[in-house]
Amino acid sequence: MMPSATFSKTFSSNKIARAVFDALSPEMDNTHEKRAKTAVRVKNSRVSFTVKGSDSASVRASKGTYGQLADFLKSLEN
Repeated sequence: MMPSATFSKTFSSNKIARAVFDALSPEMDNTHEKRAKTAVRVKNSRVSFTVKGSDSASVRASKGTYGQLADFLKSLEN
């Protein structure tokens, strides 16, 4: 079984959540994620991330990266 992690961020509106999704989507197609893959979904004002990797270190690293990106984008709301 591959290690995985799921987390989400809630934004102030559906429109902002969609903009965050659109901003992060190009990263999902990049080949730089060699040991872990991240999927992003948006539903209403919530953006959800699912990270699956070959080992727990790669999952942790991807979760940290996407979590920081989402936190940064959330900070721009204010």
